Order: sequence, then structure tokens, then C-alpha cells
Amino acid sequence: MTGTRNLKYEQNFFGACNCMFTVIYALILRETVTLYGDRKLGYLWVVIQTIFNISIFACLRYILGASNIGGLPTIYFLLIGFTCWNIFDECIVKCLKAVSANSSLLEFPHVHPLDVLLARCTLIATTHIFTAAVIILGGLAFGLDFEITHFDDFTILLLFTFILGFSSAIFFASLNEFYPSVGKAIPFILRGMFFVSGIFFSISKFPSRWKQYLELNPVLNIIEGMRMSVSHTFSYTFNNHYCYIGFICASLLCLGLLLEQASHRRFEL
Repeated sequence: MTGTRNLKYEQNFFGACNCMFTVIYALILRETVTLYGDRKLGYLWVVIQTIFNISIFACLRYILGASNIGGLPTIYFLLIGFTCWNIFDECIVKCLKAVSANSSLLEFPHVHPLDVLLARCTLIATTHIFTAAVIILGGLAFGLDFEITHFDDFTILLLFTFILGFSSAIFFASLNEFYPSVGKAIPFILRGMFFVSGIFFSISKFPSRWKQYLELNPVLNIIEGMRMSVSHTFSYTFNNHYCYIGFICASLLCLGLLLEQASHRRFEL
């Protein structure tokens, strides 16, 4: 990070963007050591942990005689659920105190609280996408076909996953500066969301009277949409769900940025 001392801020858009990308890249390298450097297995531990979680639910499914769900192999069905959820969940949890933990870096004029949050969220998302790619390659090696049938939906929803995680991280990290009790309540809220986000079940199995409430969960919409984008037979009606997810992301991002500005002085203490 000492290299940031030599960064020259240019009073133009491209110069500012170049400066920001340089800072974020340096922060990502630092966050890699912060998040995974204390583990001997490093990145490999994330892969092992994800495989372990999927294996538990997959074994239960196979014992019950469900080798595929909605036309998707159980492994891929669960993988999509866990990948989207892990990005959303870890962006919030690991960013709650990310800025205060890196307060010394804010002494550099080119480093801002948003840079720290963006770097950590980018690293989290990249790690879980890489983990998913490794598992998919393993599945292909064992003869489990994987095909992206709707590439545009797949790409948009993957982007939405990151934006939802990042915007939620900004909102709750900023709110936590004003109300520290928020940080203590977040794990309980996320644990409840874990069981209603469609990670190990499909919303199509629920009665219509329950669907209208479950569909209020943007994470569930993303997960079900992602499953539909990699299957010819898995069905999920989006209707205006893209607009709904976009509205939630935009609302959280705007509120988070307002709170971040309000707590800017606290971040820099």
C-alpha cells in the first residue's frame, strides 16, 4: 500500500478512474491476505467448505431419491443456491467492520471507505465464482453436463448478485456506524433468510399463497432465475422480477451512500 503515496491524482475523469482502479487492485491484494492468509489452505479452504456444504444436502436429496430437481442435477441445483447466497451473505458480514479494521489506510488521500468495501466485495464474489467454476469442471469430469441456456439472463443475474451484495454491504456497514447493535442482529436476520432463499428447495414446490410472500426475497428471485438460465426444463416465471431486484439494489445503494456520507467522519477516525 506504500505505492499509493506516489499516485498522482489527475483532475479528469479517466485519471480519476485510473487512480481508483489502482487503489482497489492494491486493496484486493491486501484483502486476500486479510481474509485467507491466516489459513494454511487459503483459497482451497473456500472450495472445500462449499463442497462440504453441498455434499450434505446432496446426500440427503439422493437418499430421498431425488437425483435431479426441476431437470437440474442436484449438485448444480445446490451449487447455484450456495454460490449466490454466499456472495450476498459474506459481502454483508465481512464488510460490517471492514472500514474500521482498515482505518489506518484511510490516512492515504486516495483511499476512501467505498474503495475498501468495493475491494472486499469484489474479492468475495470472485472467490465464490472461481469456486463454482472448479466444482462445475469437476462435475463435467464425472459426466454431469452443464450448459448455460440463457446467457443474457445468466450474466444479468450474476451481476445482480454482486450489486445486491455490495449495496447491502454499504447500507449495513454504514448503519452499523450509527447503531452498533445492527451488527449483532445481522447474523440472526441472515440465518432466517438462509432458510427462505431457495438455496436447497425450489419455490415451485410451494402453494401459490406462499409464493407471493417468498418472492419478496430478492435473493430467492436471483437464485431461481439463475437455475432457469442453465436448464432447458427448469421453469420460473420472472414477470417484473428484474425490475423488483433492480429497485431493491438501487434503494439499498442510495440509502447506503447517504449513510456513508453521513458517517464519513466516523469512518476516518
